[in-house]
Amino acid sequence: MLEYGIEIPQGRAAVSQRLPEILEDANNGLSERFRTELRGLADELRHLDERVTHYDAQIETLAESHPQAQALMTIPGLGAKGATALVAAVGEDPRLFKNGRGLAAWLGLVLHPL
Repeated sequence: MLEYGIEIPQGRAAVSQRLPEILEDANNGLSERFRTELRGLADELRHLDERVTHYDAQIETLAESHPQAQALMTIPGLGAKGATALVAAVGEDPRLFKNGRGLAAWLGLVLHPL
């Protein structure tokens, strides 16, 4: 769209916000074929946003009903996505690790001395 002098900041939110006004502007030089393609891409973007929202809600529901995820979410900064991802990666039995340091090393969170 830069060829037509149309700039959009990077990011899904910026594109979603600007596309409707770009498509409505009949004087911006976009061909009808290009407008049709952009409308299709805008519809796809809306659909993907809806799917992400749906799966975010599913993850929240799963986290709320899973005891290990609930316990993990008591850690400051760890939400439903991080907690469920950690449970999925480590599994149901945290006793696989001798201590928290072993888990941190397995996750790659151990700092190496300089």
